Amino acid sequence: MIRKLLLSFFIFISIQSHLFSQSNPEKRITATFTSQSLSEVLNGLSFQTGIDFYYKAEWLPESSFSLSFEEAPLDSVLEVILKDANLGFLPFDTYAYIIAPKAWLAGDFTDLVSLAQFTKINQDSDQILAIGDSTRPFSNGKAIITGTILNTNNQDPIEAGRITIKELKTGAISDKNGRYRLELPQGKHLVNIIATGYDTLNQEIMVQGSGLWDIPMELLAFSLDAVVVEANATDKNVSSVQIGVSELRVEEILKLPAFLGEVDVVKTLLTLPGVSNVGEGAGGFNVRGGNIDQNLIMQDGAPLLNSSHVLGFFSLFHSDIVNKITLYKGNIPAQYGGRLSSLLNVELKEGNFKQFKMKGGLGIISSRLMAEGPIIKDKTSILIGARASYSDWVLRLVKNTDLRQSSVSFSDLNVKLTHRINQNHILSLSGYNSRDFFRYSDQFGYTWGTQLANFRWVHILNNQFSGTLSASAGRYQSSFFDPEGFDAFELKNGMQYTKVKQNFIYTPNSRHELQFGGEWLFYQGIPESTGPYQGMGDVITEEVDKGHAHELSVYINDEITINPILAISVGLRYTRWLHTGPREVFEYAPGQPRETRNIIGSRTYKPGELIKTYGGLEPRISMRVNLNETSSVKLSYNRLRQYIHLISNTSASTPVDIWQVSNTHIPPQTADNFSIGYFKNFQQNRWETSIELYYKNIIDVVDYKDLPTLLLNPYLETELLSGKGRAYGTELSIKKNYGQLSGWMSYTYARTLRKVAGTFPQEIINQGAWFPAPFDKPHTLNMVLTYQANKRSTLSANFTYSTGRPITIPLGNYTIGNTIIPHYSLRNQFRIPDYHRLDFSYTLDTYAIRKQRYQDSWTFSIYNLYFRKNAFSVFFQTDDRQRPRAYRLAVLGTAFPALTYNFRF
Repeated sequence: MIRKLLLSFFIFISIQSHLFSQSNPEKRITATFTSQSLSEVLNGLSFQTGIDFYYKAEWLPESSFSLSFEEAPLDSVLEVILKDANLGFLPFDTYAYIIAPKAWLAGDFTDLVSLAQFTKINQDSDQILAIGDSTRPFSNGKAIITGTILNTNNQDPIEAGRITIKELKTGAISDKNGRYRLELPQGKHLVNIIATGYDTLNQEIMVQGSGLWDIPMELLAFSLDAVVVEANATDKNVSSVQIGVSELRVEEILKLPAFLGEVDVVKTLLTLPGVSNVGEGAGGFNVRGGNIDQNLIMQDGAPLLNSSHVLGFFSLFHSDIVNKITLYKGNIPAQYGGRLSSLLNVELKEGNFKQFKMKGGLGIISSRLMAEGPIIKDKTSILIGARASYSDWVLRLVKNTDLRQSSVSFSDLNVKLTHRINQNHILSLSGYNSRDFFRYSDQFGYTWGTQLANFRWVHILNNQFSGTLSASAGRYQSSFFDPEGFDAFELKNGMQYTKVKQNFIYTPNSRHELQFGGEWLFYQGIPESTGPYQGMGDVITEEVDKGHAHELSVYINDEITINPILAISVGLRYTRWLHTGPREVFEYAPGQPRETRNIIGSRTYKPGELIKTYGGLEPRISMRVNLNETSSVKLSYNRLRQYIHLISNTSASTPVDIWQVSNTHIPPQTADNFSIGYFKNFQQNRWETSIELYYKNIIDVVDYKDLPTLLLNPYLETELLSGKGRAYGTELSIKKNYGQLSGWMSYTYARTLRKVAGTFPQEIINQGAWFPAPFDKPHTLNMVLTYQANKRSTLSANFTYSTGRPITIPLGNYTIGNTIIPHYSLRNQFRIPDYHRLDFSYTLDTYAIRKQRYQDSWTFSIYNLYFRKNAFSVFFQTDDRQRPRAYRLAVLGTAFPALTYNFRF
C-alpha cells in the first residue's frame, strides 16, 4: 500500500515539475524607444512582459537608446540593447532576468549572487524625499533621522535592515522593532537600504533638519533560491550578547513536515538543540532539563498556562498570524521572570493598515483562516485568525470499536486591534479563546480551554527613550468527566491571572540599551470541584480551594557594547511573593512526617489576608567576546525563581493537572543556570555553527511520594516532596541559512537528575541517591532539510532520534495470603525503547509571481514515513504463572499522510 502511495506521489511530482518547466512561452516585444536610458528601456520591457529585471546600477552605461522592435523575441531584444555595454542576461524560470557583465555571468554565480546586491527596475525612486524641519536644532551640526523599516504588504517591522550612505561612510541597522537612528549633515544624500528577502531600495533624500522617515520595503517578487542565494545574512548568533537564544522564522516553519498538515510552532521547537518532550501525544516541551511548567510561554507579552491542543498533538499558536518566535534557553534577561528553564516569546502581527488581505489553509482534519485590513486607513487595523478541526471522520475509519465511538476536536480564535494615535503612540487590544474536547468512547473524556485578553500601549517619548505599558488577563480551565452510570461525574479545575507591566527602554546610542520597569501578577486558583456530569448522577459535590497570590517584581537590565571585542549584559530582578487567603492552612506536628494523621490544627484566612511571603534578588549576567569577525565566545549566569507549579504525576501532562501557587508548605523553586558557548559562522554567514555547555542547579524541586493522590485533595502537601535537581549537557548545532539546500542539524547530550532525601523514610526516594527525572533523555539528534527544487517545488524532511525516557518497572511479585503484591525497581532505573521518526513533505506553489493578487499552494506530507511504532509507555500484565510481562504502547504506530491547500489574497 505505502509503496503504491509513494510511487504515485513521486510520479505526480515529476509530472508537475515537467509541466511547469515547459510553461515558458516566448515573450514577443513590440515597442519603440527614443533617447531613453538602459534603465528606462528595461522598465518598459518589464511593464510590457511582467518580467522583473535585476542589475547593479554601476553596470549600466550612461548612453541612451533609440530603437524599435515589432514582435521580436525578448531574448533577441536583450541581446541588441546589451551588446555594446558588454552585458549579458541570465533568465530564471519565466519571470525574472539578471542583467550583468558577461564575464561575471561566466563565473560561479551560485555562491556569489545575492538579490540584495541588485537593484530592481522600478524599485529606485526618482523623486527626492525631503526630511525634517529646518527650524529644529541640529546635534553637533547633524540632523537626527529616526523611523521604522516596514514591510509594505503588512506593515510588519523589518529587523536587521541595513541603511548605508556610501559617500559619508555611515549608516545604521534596524533593531528587532524595525527602528533605526541616523545622524546626517544637512543636504542631499543617496541612501541605500538592504534587507534579506526584500527588494533593495535606493532613495535620494534632502535633509533639512531632524525628523521622521518610515521606510517601506517590498518583498522579493520571486525566490531565486534554486539558483541564487541571499548574502548579507545577519551574524546575530555571533555578535549578540545573549547566549542560548533561538529565533524561528515563520517561513522556516511553513516549509517543514507537519502532523496531519497542521503547521505547528511547538513541534518546530522540538527540532532545536536542548528542546525535547516525553513522546507523541504529550503536551508541552522540556528545555535543558526543565519540567514543562518551567517554561514561560507568552503571546504578545501575555502568559499562557497551556500550550497544546488535542492532548499535545498541536500547539495553540496560529502560524499565519505569528510575526516572530524567540526562545531563550540560556540567559533570560532581567525583564522576564517567574520560570526556571526558558522563555518562549511569540509575537503576533499587526493587521494591515493599507489593504484587506486573507490567508488560510484547508486540510484533511483542520482548517485555518486569517483576515486583516484597515478600519481607518493608516490609523487603525484589525487582524483575525481562526482555526477549527473536524477529525472525527478519521476515527470512524479505524477498526477498534471504542475509537470509532470516540470524538476529538479543537478550535481557537485570535482578534487583534491596533491603533496609531500618532508616530509616537500605538495602542493594541487583542483577545484569544480556545476550546478542546476529547471523549474516549463512553468511558471518559476531557474538555479544556484558554481565554486571554491583552492591552498594550507603546509610547515613544523621544529619540532615545520609549516605554510599553501592558495589561493582560488570562484564564485556563479544564475538566475530566465520566459520562455513564449513576456515578457519572465531572471534575473541574484551573487557574486565572491578572498582569500589569511597565517597561522602559533608554538607548543613548547604538551600543547601549538600558531596560527597567516593574510587574504585578495576581494569581487566582480556580477551586477544584466535582459534581454530577451535566446535572445527572448521584455524585456528591465537593470543592477544594487552590489559593491566591501576588507576584511583584522590579528589574533593571543594561546591555552595552564596550568595544568591538567585548559586550556585556548585566541585570538584576527582585521578586516578592505574597500568598493570601481565602485559605485553610493545616499545621503538622513538629518532628513528625507531614501526613494527615499528624495534623494538630488549622487556621482559616480571610480573603486578601496575608498567609506567607517569599522573595529575593535574581542576578543576570551574560558576556560576549569576539574572537574575530566570524566567531565569538559567550558566557552567562542567571538566578531564577518560580512560584507556581504544575502538579502532575503522569509522564505526559493531562488537561486536569493542577496549577498550584507556592504556599506555607510548598516553597518556590530556585535555579542557578550557568552556560558557555562558542559560535562560528562561515561563508558570509551562510553556515552557522555552535557548541554550548550548560549546568543548572535547582533547589526545592517538586516531586511525589509513591502512588500519590493529587486530585481533589485538601491535604495536597502530604503527597508532595521537596528535593534537589541538577541538569547539565552539551549542545552542538550546524545550520545552513540559505541556498538551494538549507536546514539544520543538532545533537544534544543532556542529563537531568533529582535527589530527594528527607528526614523520614516516607520522604526519601531511591535511598536518597540521585535518580533520572521522568524526562531525562541523554541523547537527542535532529536533522531538518529543505530542498528548493525549483521556483515552485519545495521538498522537506525531518528526522529525529532520542533515548527512551526513564520508567519504573515491576521486577517480580510476592503473595501474602491471596493478595499478589508487585515488587518494583528503584524509581526511573529503566527506559522505554529509543525513539526515532522520519517525516517528509512536498510543497507545490501554483502561482507564478509573489506579488500577484491570488497565491496558492498544495502541501503533501507524511508523518512517520517508515511506520515506526515508537513506544509511548511500557505497561505490565501478569501471565498464567503470575509473572509480569511487558507490553509496548505506541500512540502513533503508522504513517500519517496529509494534503493541505494553502491560499492568500
